[in-house]
Amino acid sequence: MAKNKTDKPPPVAVAIVDTHRLLREAIAALLEQRDQYRVTWMGERYKQLDKALDEGLEVCLVLVALSIGEDDGFTTLEHLRDDRPELFRVAYVHRHDEASVLRAYRCGSQALLHDTVEGKAVLSMLQAVVAGVVVHTPMSQGLLLENPDGLTQAERNRERMKAQMTRKEMEVLQAIWHFPDHTVDKLAKQLGLSPNTVDSHLKRLFELFDLRSKTGVLMAAVRLGLLPGAG
Repeated sequence: MAKNKTDKPPPVAVAIVDTHRLLREAIAALLEQRDQYRVTWMGERYKQLDKALDEGLEVCLVLVALSIGEDDGFTTLEHLRDDRPELFRVAYVHRHDEASVLRAYRCGSQALLHDTVEGKAVLSMLQAVVAGVVVHTPMSQGLLLENPDGLTQAERNRERMKAQMTRKEMEVLQAIWHFPDHTVDKLAKQLGLSPNTVDSHLKRLFELFDLRSKTGVLMAAVRLGLLPGAG
């Protein structure tokens, strides 16, 4: 039988991964106002979605919430990219910066929705992604043209510094972060090294950061994102 020209294609099955229940529900309500989308799953973590998919959940498009300074959303994108490449992936974030935009695409997002993308533009971007297109805003396109490796200058600086540091130097850096008032002797005891060895590592850190105090080194390392809790 010939297909009726008025027949509509089935709605796109959507999953939403977001730790905030109210935001999940708001996005689901927005999508389901349109006949072409149907939210079939909502949850907080990739593991929950992965289990549901293994149990037979059928999904075409996954929306992933991102938060600046948190890794969950970016890790979810990486898992989807590596484990479920057949699924389309779109990230969304309320507040965004250059680092989050670049990281979203680097982790496998095919579009990034944020507070400057509204209404019909959101739906157009989703439709393009489902058609197999990677969608950019002028901002993301400009950033990727300026940073073809997908890294910001800050990330590049961090990776460069990490490449210059030995594992032991990193351990000493972390030790003075956790115990800033420790003397060299106390740091040595904490690390199971000799005081002379710790002193040598400290001098090397001063050289790498071109600074002459532990406080200065710590502040520089925090700015580079080399220490726990740093961005």
